[in-house]
This record gives sequence, C-alpha cells and structure tokens, in this order.
Amino acid sequence: MKTIADIKKWIKAKEHPAARFLYDAAKYLKGFSFPVIPWFHDGLYKLSRIIKNLFFDIIRVLWTTPLFQSQLARPAPKLYIYGGMPLVLGHLVMDFGEDVRLSGQTTISGRSSGDETPRLVVGSNVDIGWQTTLAVGHAIKIGDNVRLAGRNFLAGYPGHPLDPEARAAGLPETEDQVGDIVLEDGVWLGTGAMVMAGVTIGAGTVVAAGSIVTKDLPPRVLAGGCPARVIKQIDTPSATANEQTVEEPQSEATEDKPALTKKVARKAPVRKPRAASAAAAKTTTTKQPSARPATKRTTATTRKAAPKTVADDTQKTNGAPHDQA
Repeated sequence: MKTIADIKKWIKAKEHPAARFLYDAAKYLKGFSFPVIPWFHDGLYKLSRIIKNLFFDIIRVLWTTPLFQSQLARPAPKLYIYGGMPLVLGHLVMDFGEDVRLSGQTTISGRSSGDETPRLVVGSNVDIGWQTTLAVGHAIKIGDNVRLAGRNFLAGYPGHPLDPEARAAGLPETEDQVGDIVLEDGVWLGTGAMVMAGVTIGAGTVVAAGSIVTKDLPPRVLAGGCPARVIKQIDTPSATANEQTVEEPQSEATEDKPALTKKVARKAPVRKPRAASAAAAKTTTTKQPSARPATKRTTATTRKAAPKTVADDTQKTNGAPHDQA
C-alpha cells in the first residue's frame, strides 16, 4: 500500500496525465486568494490594526509595565515597553531613568556566581532595541540619550570559564573574565554590535553595525570592525562652532595683522596693470571697426579689377600688405 510520501513523489514526478493534473491543481489552489475589493479590504486592514494596537496598549498599560516596574529599584517615569515582557534572569538591581523605550524582546541577565549584586543603570531618553541582551557582570552603566539598535549584546560576563575541564564540570567563569561596561551619553550602537567586558565607550561615539568592541573608544568617533577600531572623528555643527569661537581671538593676534597688510600691498600693484590692459583692450576694440571696412574695400576693388597681366597681379599682391598696414 502506498503511503502519503509515495503519492507525493508520484504527483511531483508528473509521469502520468493524472499526476500532472493533480500537480497543476495543487499549485493553483496554493496560490489562490479571494479577489481584492479595495475599499472593503482596506477598511478591514485598518480596523484590524486599530483593534490589535488597542489590545496591546491595554496589555502594556495594565499588565506589562506595572509588572516590570515592580522589579526596578525605583519607579521609572514614562517607561514605554513594547512587544511583550522583557526577560529578566538572575538577581540584579535595575535603575532606569526617565523616558526609556524598552523592547519586550530584550534579555537582561545578572551574574549569579559573584559576591556582589550586579547593577544595571540606564539613563534618560534611552532606546533599547529588539533582541538586545544585557549580561551584567559587575555593572553596566548606560548614559543619557543612548541608542541601542536591534540585536546588541553587552557581555559583562561570559557565563563559562576558558578551561575546558572546568567548563565540562559546570563551573562558572573566573573573575578575570568579568568587567564593567560603560556607555557614556549619546552613544549609538548599530545593529548587531557587541561590547565586551571592561569596555568604556566615550560620549557621542557611534559603533558600526556588526562590530565587536574589545577596547575603550574615545568620545565622538566612528568606530567599526572586528575588533572595532576608530575610523574617523565625528565633526558636528556644535563642535565646529565651538572651535571657531575659540580660534577667533587667535586670528586677531598681532602675528596675523602684518600678514593681512602684506596681502593688501601685494594685490594693489596687480590691479593697476589689469585696468591698463582693460583700457588697451577697449581702444583696440574701438579701432577694429574702422580697420575692417578698409580691408573689405580693398578686397572688393581687387575682385572688380581682374588682373590682365601677371605683372599687374604680382604688384597687387605685393601691395596688399602695405594697404593692410
């Protein structure tokens, strides 16, 4: 007796007319959909979005946010949690600032084998994106106005030791593998960026997507790579304005004033020949109209008087330059 798998193979082989018919019918039914009525289905789509968003907002206000707030050291004003409930593993202290936007797909774990309680400190106006993991060893400090894109990983502790025998025995990581992570104000981590233990990223620094930060980064730089390295300095309008205001008093120093007088003295004699050349150009242009008719007349007379002899022709040709002069 043939099984369902054998029947599927027989239909996919399409060796029999009945198999080809069944294959075409299954393919047609697989791609079939009800005809779209624009005004009707567009209204249903918008209605479904409204109902879905309303449902999740009710769950967020009445369930998700209060339950997560109960795990914080103090209430976090304007905390916005979207997409579910963040996963919190282990015992740790969480301190959130104002106006934090936290994805419900975030994982927050605290090291359980240490002597001190791990501490997560998040500033104000912070975005923590989708599928981000915050593994707190000793402490993770996130400053104000920080942006964490999706799938970031802040690895404050690895969870396993480097020794294979100790790892097989289920022993925890050693103390030298654990470290603090500090993200100063205005840091932006691109999608998939990872920060290792013991790293401090300076204020305003941007880390490119997919980078792995293993060492400290200075403020206001663009870094990327594995491991991450400084690519260039970030020049912002505020920074350039401050540099200009600092350099202006230096431009008024006595050292720059002689340079300005020298430039003016150099330009003065250059302008006079230009004026003379311009006047000469004007005179030449005014003289040209009077000279052109003379040449036309001479050419006209030469055309009318046809040369009778070779001598006369040579005389006229020899006299042409004198007439032009």
